[in-house]
Amino acid sequence: MSVSALERSSQERYHGIDLVRSVAMLLGIVIHVSIFFMDDQFPLVLGERYTDPVNRLVVEFIHLFRMQLFILLAGFFAQLVMDRKGLSHLVRDRLKRIVLPFIIGVVFLVPFHDLVFGYLGMPGPYRTVMGDLSFSEHFKTLFLWGAFTDKPALPVIGFWHFWFLYYLIILYTVHYFGLMILKSFFDLKKRTVFDRLLRYSLSNKRGVFFLGVLCFPIHYSLIDPIFPPNQFNFDCNNIGYYLVYYLAGVLIYRNRDLLEKLSTNCYFFLAIALSTVPFTFSLTTSVGEILPSAVHDLSSFKVSNFSPVMEDVFSGGIFKVAVVLIRSCTAWLFCFGFIGLAGRYIVRPNIIIKYISDSAYWIYFIHVIITFGLSIALARIDFLNSLSKTYIVLVVSTLFLFWTYNKFVRYTFLGNYFMGRRKRREDENEDDIQFSRLFARTIVPLLLLFPVVFLVGEAFRMQSIMQRKNILIEARLAQDSSNLGGEESIDGIQDRYARTPLHYATMTPQGWRDYNPLELLISRIGDVDARDCMGRTALFQAVRTGNPEDVDILLDAGANPDTADQYRHTPAHVAAMKAANSNGEMAERYQDMLLKLKEAGADFSLRDSRGRSVEDWLNK
Repeated sequence: MSVSALERSSQERYHGIDLVRSVAMLLGIVIHVSIFFMDDQFPLVLGERYTDPVNRLVVEFIHLFRMQLFILLAGFFAQLVMDRKGLSHLVRDRLKRIVLPFIIGVVFLVPFHDLVFGYLGMPGPYRTVMGDLSFSEHFKTLFLWGAFTDKPALPVIGFWHFWFLYYLIILYTVHYFGLMILKSFFDLKKRTVFDRLLRYSLSNKRGVFFLGVLCFPIHYSLIDPIFPPNQFNFDCNNIGYYLVYYLAGVLIYRNRDLLEKLSTNCYFFLAIALSTVPFTFSLTTSVGEILPSAVHDLSSFKVSNFSPVMEDVFSGGIFKVAVVLIRSCTAWLFCFGFIGLAGRYIVRPNIIIKYISDSAYWIYFIHVIITFGLSIALARIDFLNSLSKTYIVLVVSTLFLFWTYNKFVRYTFLGNYFMGRRKRREDENEDDIQFSRLFARTIVPLLLLFPVVFLVGEAFRMQSIMQRKNILIEARLAQDSSNLGGEESIDGIQDRYARTPLHYATMTPQGWRDYNPLELLISRIGDVDARDCMGRTALFQAVRTGNPEDVDILLDAGANPDTADQYRHTPAHVAAMKAANSNGEMAERYQDMLLKLKEAGADFSLRDSRGRSVEDWLNK
């Protein structure tokens, strides 16, 4: 690209890329609904008794690329603003549009979310740890993390979905100070070695795989290959991974002539990326949750507890290498494929596209209270299948959120924070995007699609009923024992990893339950020592979770304390390694469990696959 052409492109409006960034943000709404109704739920979103694989496929697919794409484009547009308006303008703009909303969200909305979701019945400490408090005490305990009360606050400073703003603040800070330092040593107007590396990687359609290989080491080191969001005390390698994408976005803007290459090769990128989805859908959970040994629980890359365990980092063999490498390459393929596709077809301004781009930030900012609230409520309704519930929550919440945008943001002072500037009702084409018109255009197609969703959902619901998934969910949720009362036998009920209801019950921290389902489950199961695909028993899982009450019940029921998993770790090995690597009350809890195991006849001389006994772990 010539100098004059590059100068012209510096004033170009990137309508397509702006839409991609907005859609990446809005896909968070889809994730935050589907997680309530998908297979393989995690404890904080349990509730739906008959989950389906479609929602899990949706979540898995979006997680392959969404945040990488969003962070990459954050770097792209940060560099764009800096080049066009200067570094000082970028700092002022991000303080107003990122830092201030983050502070408001964390100080006021996070406690409100905790309060509402706890009262709606969301599992976890929001409800069980604080459920005995009055409404006012509950709020005071959550507000500013207990600054105005003597009651114990929650142990974790959580940001809910505002974590992405927290990460952006860190990344913008790195960008700012990095420029300050580099300007002292280099002429940043010239192409750097990083510019040349990017140009080499994208000079042909196969070069993108080089970036995947380049990112593989840091992706491989992540505690979970899906790298779920961190909170205040984040993982260093997690933010490092996103920093790579942010800097790639900066470099793409500096070399924006490469956007033409992305448009040319977009179909190739997307075709290869889509072909990997079935592989990652089937195997990622195995690598992140099932395969790792109990040593995985000891490894940490967090700022305040940086103690990575190399034994854990380098476990998993060629299987983990394959899964992580494919995910690493697929993320880049999707990012460049979607950017290229947008650049290829969206080159002119369009009122609907601009409307979606303008509204995305506000909608994402406030959506959790709506989507989580509706999802928690609908998960308890039995007459609808899970896919239909997902669809209803998505449609109702999305329509409502766009209404709030038109009503409270687009033409008010909030528009300055969530769009850069407010709009005026008398502006050209504003009549076309009034909510009443948008609703009229979309409601009929949405209603016509519902029967299709319902029929597909009914097929998966019937499958779930035959697999008796409701027993597994209630075993882990432990909120309504009547869901277990009608089952005379639960033998044969297991998930795809051979985990039984006993395993599921012991996977939930005992402080999060309304009741302990173990005795009820044991009375209906033939083998208390049933092993999952990794050879782990319910007793093993109870020790790993840190549930001494479960350990007592299982030992009284005759559980074998010496049954080892594929790493030859026994429950005593797990208790020893956790006791040696914990402090205070937690260390005492694992010491007590270790003593109970010894009294039950556990053989402390047994050695794991690396030749370590229980005493060896205690003395590490």
